[in-house]
Amino acid sequence: MKRTSTRFLVTGALVAALYVLLTYVSAALNLAYGTVQFRLSEALTVLPVVSGAAVPGLVIGCLLGNLTSPYGLVDIICGTGATLLAAVGSRLFARVRLRGTPVVSLLMPIVCNAVIVGAEITFLAPEGFALPAFLSAALSVAAGEAAVVALLGMPLLLFLQKSGLDPHLYAGK
Repeated sequence: MKRTSTRFLVTGALVAALYVLLTYVSAALNLAYGTVQFRLSEALTVLPVVSGAAVPGLVIGCLLGNLTSPYGLVDIICGTGATLLAAVGSRLFARVRLRGTPVVSLLMPIVCNAVIVGAEITFLAPEGFALPAFLSAALSVAAGEAAVVALLGMPLLLFLQKSGLDPHLYAGK
């Protein structure tokens, strides 16, 4: 196996492992599932900006992290799908910057999770889907996601870029 392939696999596996660990820590703090979410693992959603290997790592990490979700198989499928869309979108828009900040990439996990997880939570509610309930759930999920991305993800991204560590992550396409 080529060195770059090995680096890609190792980086992806590391991202997946960290995502799972941080999701389970968030779950232990009752912050990982539901309309009020503050998943520490979502700070890692900024990583596709610097590494293509983060995309499969985030998806696999989310799938494994959602195995303990109270929403069951629906969350495993929908939550992982939201993460896949967000990670691919973040990677695709990584070079689109506003004053040096990859704004579109940072918005991808917020928007994808708000819409998909917000819909999931609303459809699984005992009263069923209702537009006001969906808008409320989507807004709540978006607020938690935005808080994690801003408070934890952005500092992580800045640290990686300023420390010079980001070139050491495989920036595969």
